[in-house]
Amino acid sequence: MRPVSGILVVDASDEAQAGIRQRLAPEFEAVVAKTAKEALELADTVGLVCVLLNVHLPDVDGLALVPELRDRGLGVVMLSDAPTQAQVLQCLRAGVHDFLPKDELNEAALERVIRRSLETARHSSELALHRRLVERMPFGAVVLARSDETSEFRVTYRNPAGRTLWELAEQAEGSVPGLAEAQLLEACEGVLSTGDVHRLPPFSVGRDATREYDAQVSRLDERRVLILLEDVTELLRTQRQLEAASRMEAVGRLAGGVAHDFNNMLTVISGHAGFIRDSSERGEPSYDDAIAILDASKRSGELTRQLLAFSRRQIRAPRVLQLNATVRSLEGLLRRIIGEDFVLETRLEPTLGAMEADPSQVEQVLMNLVVNARDAMPRGGTMEVHTRERNVREDFSPARGFRVPVGVYVELRVADQGIGMDEDTLAHIFEPFFTTKATDEGTGLGLATVYGVVKQSGGFVWAESEPGHGATFHVLFPKVDRSPSELPPPMPRVSTPGGETILLVEDEHLVRRAILRILRGAGYVVLEASRGLEALEHAREHDGAIELLLTDVVMPGLDGRAIADAIAGIRPHARILFMSGYSDDKIVEANVLNPGTPFVGKPFSREALLEAVSDALSTGPALREISK
Repeated sequence: MRPVSGILVVDASDEAQAGIRQRLAPEFEAVVAKTAKEALELADTVGLVCVLLNVHLPDVDGLALVPELRDRGLGVVMLSDAPTQAQVLQCLRAGVHDFLPKDELNEAALERVIRRSLETARHSSELALHRRLVERMPFGAVVLARSDETSEFRVTYRNPAGRTLWELAEQAEGSVPGLAEAQLLEACEGVLSTGDVHRLPPFSVGRDATREYDAQVSRLDERRVLILLEDVTELLRTQRQLEAASRMEAVGRLAGGVAHDFNNMLTVISGHAGFIRDSSERGEPSYDDAIAILDASKRSGELTRQLLAFSRRQIRAPRVLQLNATVRSLEGLLRRIIGEDFVLETRLEPTLGAMEADPSQVEQVLMNLVVNARDAMPRGGTMEVHTRERNVREDFSPARGFRVPVGVYVELRVADQGIGMDEDTLAHIFEPFFTTKATDEGTGLGLATVYGVVKQSGGFVWAESEPGHGATFHVLFPKVDRSPSELPPPMPRVSTPGGETILLVEDEHLVRRAILRILRGAGYVVLEASRGLEALEHAREHDGAIELLLTDVVMPGLDGRAIADAIAGIRPHARILFMSGYSDDKIVEANVLNPGTPFVGKPFSREALLEAVSDALSTGPALREISK
């Protein structure tokens, strides 16, 4: 059995209502209302499909109901006694789907107008839906039509998103803003002739290229084309950020690899220069040569440390700290560094929260930023160091290359009154070896070091500047809800070797030879190994005690941490001392160097190595204490 469809009959006459009931086809059922108010109350009844509406109602003109009835998707047929042609046109303009004079009311005519109104209502509803979709979609839609007289293309339709282009360009009419006339004409002509979709290159609209758009042109008919516009401002910004981050990452990987290998060679150079110095008398040419080599090695080591900081491959010893305490502890040193021609002002937020980072790295960040501010003011001036807590409630992008996510941060801000920077300079300031100074005045690694340290600590750094208006550097470190870590008190140092046995593990032959000579020259017994398996063999087969494992961190096969864990099962009481030119990604991410784990960084001098060995033997943890 077919479902019955409801027909709403709106007429004040009982006779008219009864006549319509009698003439309705069996598949239709009448629902009656005498006034506009009753009609609107019944219009939402389930199953209604059409309204037979008398143009004359007791409370309002029937035409006033038409828009609301159409909005409900109902077919609307207007009924009237002896209508004039003008009345019929008025009803059709008001949106009525069909018209039926009461004197023509019979079964066939009634069924015909109902079915025709339902079909018209369905088409009207679909058109309204399509119109709403076009009006509300986030893409701009612009229709251009070719004039038969001039062959020019004129805009005939713009949806709200499309009209945004004209608003950005601050023009009411005219061709599509941001697109060259010749380029647009060629695209439209090509699309009309071939029917292919044509994609235009991205273009900018608005003052200072406010927004960027992607556009594609397609054919509607023989005269009209449709331009679909997509706002790709955020997409292109994200792509540029990714490209910038990728470039920095690539440079960082290269810098880290070079620094690691260079540190190994510097260890050999400084070690053998130390041997020459120790075997020479003061005043001899060989002694002076050795001192010069050691000095150059030390300065080269500083450069490689800066490269490692930029590449985020330094081994860190992070702990919870108070940024205000770091600033106060360095304030006196900073004033001496910048000199008497400069004024250093500090403004520290008293209730500043804690952060987690390597204290020495944070000091390095502050010193580099202050020195950079000094160098930006060749005639002296005032620089400001501020700290505050910053609550980021919405993601924002302060500079190309990254976004700062929601969170609470500890902010360090360093501002100067210097010469300032243009946009092109700002885009490169954190790249290694980029500098605006003279060739002999800087390495271009100061800000690169800041960038690497901050990123390795999970933070963000950017600069704001204009030529002639100084610069302000912002550094954000994530806030932590823990108290600053207490450093353990220094332990007494054993300075004289007592013949202890050291298991040395180093894969670089020249580095191993230099370290071996230093240790044996100091009175230690040394077992040497170039690989992890060889070290395990020594640990098992050596008859006497092994007091210290001295191992490189990054090696082929078993790395330093794996070697330490394996030997802990054989020699649990042996002490541990790690060494490295840098830590690779997995070591950095795993934070192998927990606070208190002995470590000596390459390149190191004879004195630095022996001091680290002595400290590890006297105060360092045993392998069983650090093994997994």
